[in-house]
Amino acid sequence: MKQRISQPAFDLIVRFETGGKEYYDKFLKHPSYPGGASGVTIGFGYDLGYESHLESDWSQFLSSDDIQRLTRYVGYTGSRAKQAISAVRDIIVPWEQAQEVFNECTLPQEIRNTLRVFPSSADKLPADAFGALVSLVFNRGTDLDGDRRIEMRQIRSAIDTGNPGPLLLQRIAAELRKMKRLWHNNPDSDGDLVDRREAEAKLVEDSKYSTTPA
Repeated sequence: MKQRISQPAFDLIVRFETGGKEYYDKFLKHPSYPGGASGVTIGFGYDLGYESHLESDWSQFLSSDDIQRLTRYVGYTGSRAKQAISAVRDIIVPWEQAQEVFNECTLPQEIRNTLRVFPSSADKLPADAFGALVSLVFNRGTDLDGDRRIEMRQIRSAIDTGNPGPLLLQRIAAELRKMKRLWHNNPDSDGDLVDRREAEAKLVEDSKYSTTPA
């Protein structure tokens, strides 16, 4: 079965990845470096630090020269990615092309990643709640190791052991909010991540299990 996310979840991801079309056209239509452990990023959060399908995903939208130039920085993250931006800053990725790659390539891959991170019944969550987890994995990746991933492991445990229903959704929302500890009062962090976790938590809380048989 092809897992889908809700329209509100889709809109949340696009909003936090792009800031909307006006912001994108002004600031993000060229390759950028979002900061931290990110890589050179194009389109709707397409991070070359972690993506390995650049040519197949973008060949119909970018020139072979642009693909070749960007390929040099696949796998670059952090300071290496930051230093690389000046070499590709002139490349333009229009919103419409970025949107198509997001819809056809990026989002399906992030859904698959989410089902790997939360394999036990995550796809049985309401579409809003599942979409919030897709947003989380899109933003934070699939790694569950270490102190910075405690809450993600707790969410997986809650899904593994909890009965579907409002209490499970409350537990997931609570763990999303706990993650804010990673960016609160940290001048080197992106404050938008605190807002993103809150938006994801609210989306989970507003979710409702369908009473209609599938």
